[in-house]
Amino acid sequence: MKINISCLAAWICIGVVWVFPESSLHADQADFQKSYAEIKSILNKYCIDCHNSEQHEGGLDFERYKVEKDILIHLQKWFSVIDQVETGVMPPEEIELRPNASEKTKLVSWIRTTINDFDYESVKDPGKSTLRRLNRSEYNNTVRDLTGVDFNAARYFSGDGGGGEGFDNNAEGMSIHPLMVEKYFKAARDISRHAVVSYGEGIRFNSDPSPTLTPRSYHLLAERKLSDFYNDFIDMLPKYDHREDFEPYLKPAMRLALVSPEASHQEIYDTAIKHHLMPGVFYKWYTSFAEADKNKGSRWNSQFGHWVIDPWIELYGKREGFAETELKRVSEDFTEKTHFAKSGSSYRKVAGPSMEVKAEIKENSTVLFLSVGDMGDGNEYDHVVFHNPQVTLTDGTVVYLGDLELIEHQGNGNLYREQFPDGQPFVSAASGEGEIEHGFYIEAPALLSFKLPAGVNAFNATMGMEKTCNEKGSVQVYASDEEIPFPEGKHTHASFFCGPGETPLKTAMEWWGIYADLIGYGRRPGAKEMIDVSLGEQDKGRLDAIRREIQYAQREPIKKFFSFVEEKDFGHLLKTKDGEMPALSDLANKDRSAPCKLSEEDQKQWNALKEGAEEFQGTVDEEVRTHLLSFAEKVFRRPVRDEEVQVITDTYRASIEDVDDFQKAAQLVIQSLLTRPQFLFRIEHEGPGQDAQLVDDIALANRLSYFLWSSMPDETLMELAKEGRLQDDSVLESQVRRMLKDPKSMSLSREFASQWLGFRKILSEKKPDPKIFPSYTKQLEESMYQEAIMVFDDIVKQDKSVLEILDSKTTFLNESLANHYNIQGVKGDHMRQVELKDDHRGGFLSMGSMLVATSFPGRTSPVARGQWILDALIGGKVPPPPENLELDESKLDNRSLSKKERLAAHRNNFSCSVCHDRMDPLGFSLENFDAIGRFRSKQENGQAVDAIGELKSGQQLQGVKGLKEYLATTKKDSFLHQIAQKSLGFALGRSLEYYDESVIRASVISLKENEYRFSAMALTIVKSYPFRYKREQGYITDGK
Repeated sequence: MKINISCLAAWICIGVVWVFPESSLHADQADFQKSYAEIKSILNKYCIDCHNSEQHEGGLDFERYKVEKDILIHLQKWFSVIDQVETGVMPPEEIELRPNASEKTKLVSWIRTTINDFDYESVKDPGKSTLRRLNRSEYNNTVRDLTGVDFNAARYFSGDGGGGEGFDNNAEGMSIHPLMVEKYFKAARDISRHAVVSYGEGIRFNSDPSPTLTPRSYHLLAERKLSDFYNDFIDMLPKYDHREDFEPYLKPAMRLALVSPEASHQEIYDTAIKHHLMPGVFYKWYTSFAEADKNKGSRWNSQFGHWVIDPWIELYGKREGFAETELKRVSEDFTEKTHFAKSGSSYRKVAGPSMEVKAEIKENSTVLFLSVGDMGDGNEYDHVVFHNPQVTLTDGTVVYLGDLELIEHQGNGNLYREQFPDGQPFVSAASGEGEIEHGFYIEAPALLSFKLPAGVNAFNATMGMEKTCNEKGSVQVYASDEEIPFPEGKHTHASFFCGPGETPLKTAMEWWGIYADLIGYGRRPGAKEMIDVSLGEQDKGRLDAIRREIQYAQREPIKKFFSFVEEKDFGHLLKTKDGEMPALSDLANKDRSAPCKLSEEDQKQWNALKEGAEEFQGTVDEEVRTHLLSFAEKVFRRPVRDEEVQVITDTYRASIEDVDDFQKAAQLVIQSLLTRPQFLFRIEHEGPGQDAQLVDDIALANRLSYFLWSSMPDETLMELAKEGRLQDDSVLESQVRRMLKDPKSMSLSREFASQWLGFRKILSEKKPDPKIFPSYTKQLEESMYQEAIMVFDDIVKQDKSVLEILDSKTTFLNESLANHYNIQGVKGDHMRQVELKDDHRGGFLSMGSMLVATSFPGRTSPVARGQWILDALIGGKVPPPPENLELDESKLDNRSLSKKERLAAHRNNFSCSVCHDRMDPLGFSLENFDAIGRFRSKQENGQAVDAIGELKSGQQLQGVKGLKEYLATTKKDSFLHQIAQKSLGFALGRSLEYYDESVIRASVISLKENEYRFSAMALTIVKSYPFRYKREQGYITDGK
């Protein structure tokens, strides 16, 4: 904080206490003194005996008020005077000398006129500008929004002090104990260990600590990111059945290949979209057709391949003058030949010691065909053993293959059951040393047919190569209930196919293998080339970042340099460990220049490679530095200044030299940033001089976010601030409304409402006695707290009337809290909004959390509840009890008396009655609720509950309903003034002064003009002078 010493000295020398601009003082001080003299005569006659400089009952001393400013500075006390005179509390009944009605009216009228007629707007003072640190909640929320992880890092911080309007964000109560500095460092260290730093994607945070990776592991992770990127898109594609869904692709793919044989990826993508086709599948078809002639020597090199593709290649050769009818003919021919193939039984090449052979048997099938063929490489060692070959009937019965009738055996190979003719057992690669049960030995080529019993639905067996042939044999096996040909030659696909009409089965099988190769059978319907074309700007940025990260992780320039160093027999200078990626630091600076013993040409190449490696390393370091500066801007919640850029850069360089690990070095910089004042404090830019100045947009963004979110500005807010648009009233209003709808505005419930209304006390200091109230569980306590949070949050987000704080037709309950309130029809643990059907509940007055917070552990307290209503809801602040108080203890302890009769002992004492005549009636109107918020008609002793509160004026409050009506009518203006005052104090984070009354009154007016909506008050505060201006100490209204 900058302080102008010469100005400060001048203020001290002239001894300024409170200085008001002349325009703001009473227009005619003589008139004020004259009217005040008349009022002073009333005060001296009826009040001064108890409220003087020596005996200031209730904290009130009328002798100190001599001029107009004395009254304005202590507005709250004069509001209290009005309240007590109007309600008849003052003077007390036992005082014989009492003002008449005319004198009371004159006194109250004069106070109101003096307070109301003062031109508060003329005092242009935004209030003291005190350095504010982040309190615990603000620290946690800021770290959460900065990192995306809720670390709750401030849980071990010391408690925050309160001040001003009673909030822990008040700068005046934010001292820092030396122990806190240590805790800040520990929190920063813990958070930084969760940072994941990468070249391409910058800095992000994990919920678990993130150990740094070795360069090789980092490279593998970068490659995996690329695969994951594409897989995420491919996984979202619809399914593509290559047997059924291919036809729509053929003609458009052929046409594009004819018209544009070298079509760009964008052109291929646009054509697919035009025809409502999947771009990835369409890309495969297009490239297959466009490159068919080039690939004929490989992909299409077979008799059937030529038969299928030659018509297309012929058309492709005369593409410049093709006719649409020719395209139609070729595509239909291609389609027809594709449909020749249909699925048969399963097949799989032996890839291990065993494989399973299975076939589904259709109902009423009578024959099982089993084919064992070679792979086109001869059959000398193609001998297989089936383990437990069996057919299964629909009733679960099993019949082994050896027990079935063999109808036919085609082939010259041997066929044995159970064992070899010499009695030796079968041994296969699948059996090891174990015995094979129901074994069946077959030598390829062979085609067997067996008679099936009725009701067979499946065939299965385990197969292995006979042990003596294990490493030399290769077979293909088929099982089917449809007739299949004798196995000849090598098949090209995992399924067996046959075609209709005169088409040879072998030819059809060959075609299916070619077709499968054409469309990439077995792959998902995606193509990276098409995904690249379809990406939006954000995803393109992600992909570019991942590719750049891979490029950095590969370290090719360093590899080339080091390879050359090793090639020239200087590898001993390198410190790279075996199996690890090279780092430029593995070669000392002094050894990087080309050795003199090398030839001139080699020296040039050495130095060129060295420069390339150093340039690459510089680029990589700059990438990390850029990410750190971007992160620093978020940490500081403003643009980073030049001198700060240098500090961050120097810190990173020192760290990278120390740890030789860019990820670890970046974590150390992050730790450093989180301990800087720019993060821990809310520091605003200050202009020269002491005049009040409009805060800049960055400061306004921070004030706004910490008021409504208790956290840092988001990206939207910061961008508007950087553009200088946030001071525009319309832009500011739209942002306030957006922020109030945002989930983060729940902090207004957790931080503002919980402290103002006090319901957060049930989580710590206010605990009912478990022996007296065993039904008050931790779960019930949490439900009560959540009810309060969610009700206030609903008022904020739905922009409801703030009067719903006093009374509402809805609340939020779960089953346990609903049962506690005796409300039926709510099931489950989750909180949900519930319509209320009686007058007992609704609003904070009858909310369980508030009733617990204003009770003693074992009983209710009408005094505490009444004081809470005065202090929190209507601003009638109650002073502490007088010292050396003497009460009639016999009455207080007499349990035969009602609670109201016992508490009358307070009101019989003049020193106590000043406050208790105001508090007790309000508290008694809530006596239908016990100490844990349950509604009751009788007390523990069986007596009927007396919930009538009788005010000093004689007005009776009939229970909670009467209390709500009283607050919503008679005391409505007081409540509106109170919520506006508390909201302003929370927003400014300082104690309020008399000149802030203008904002409070403007907020009340705005509430009344806008159906009491919360946003109306929030907007008035945000647009107000003290919220948008700042000044330093020594300003015109400062006192020394």
